[in-house]
Amino acid sequence: MSEKEKGKFIVLEGLTCSGKSIQVPLLVANLTRKKTGITAVLDSEPTNESFGRVARAYIEGSPVAFLDRVAKRAARELVYSSDGVSRKLTSVLECIGRGERISIIDLQLIFMADRMRHTDKIYDWLAFGKAVIMDRYALSTLAYGLAQGVSIGDLVVWHGLILGKRKIDPDLTIYVRISARTAAERLAMSGKITDINETEEIIKKAETAY
Repeated sequence: MSEKEKGKFIVLEGLTCSGKSIQVPLLVANLTRKKTGITAVLDSEPTNESFGRVARAYIEGSPVAFLDRVAKRAARELVYSSDGVSRKLTSVLECIGRGERISIIDLQLIFMADRMRHTDKIYDWLAFGKAVIMDRYALSTLAYGLAQGVSIGDLVVWHGLILGKRKIDPDLTIYVRISARTAAERLAMSGKITDINETEEIIKKAETAY
């Protein structure tokens, strides 16, 4: 691969405990180890950036003081836009900071904002010819939004408004298929503290949505 050749964007999707978080670093390691000439980068959503931390803190039920801190930091990084997106995101962040319960669509907006702010890094990696191997991307927003009763129309419209021209279509999406029952069993055995997207009901509906 020449240095000027655009890299490839590969996404692994799947239910909780499907094993994609294990497969992503293995794929990165194999691409690097086998002298393919490819430099691979591991990435995941939600990210560890400001909006990603807000999303993770909210779904994990973090204390209000922590929610307030991460929400205010994310709000400071918002870029004003005339289409009402920044005002909507500011309103959602203020609700989270006060410890209030937000709607599922508002939660998905935070995930979308996290994706939007992270796309510049992905574009840069791809421009340098790197293969970006991602654990979750836009399909997760659609699958888990649908699983919790949000219409596909609302999800698509908001995704377009927030990401705009920054939207990146993966070159390849791999769905790591396991049944909802297996996912729930693995989750129970893992001892992991579950978040609001990991109830047995949501996992079953997400399986259908995928």
